[in-house]
Amino acid sequence: MTAREFNERLAQANSREDKISLLDSRAEELFDKQRYREASKHYLAALKLERRQNVRAYFSGQLAGIMKFSAGPMKPSNTLKRQSRF
Repeated sequence: MTAREFNERLAQANSREDKISLLDSRAEELFDKQRYREASKHYLAALKLERRQNVRAYFSGQLAGIMKFSAGPMKPSNTLKRQSRF
């Protein structure tokens, strides 16, 4: 779906649940295309609309995953280095 199609469908969505569903599907599509910044914006918009705690946790997890992935590979800490000697 193009950005124009998405915006039209979002404007036509009548309920909050419909908007959340559209935002989630668009974010997933963008994530699959490795367009993480745009995906995170859509997940954040859905998170702001959502009131149910378990769904909010899902969107928060998606955002955290994007942020962690975008930060690059993690360097092992000294604790991990020490543990690997055994």
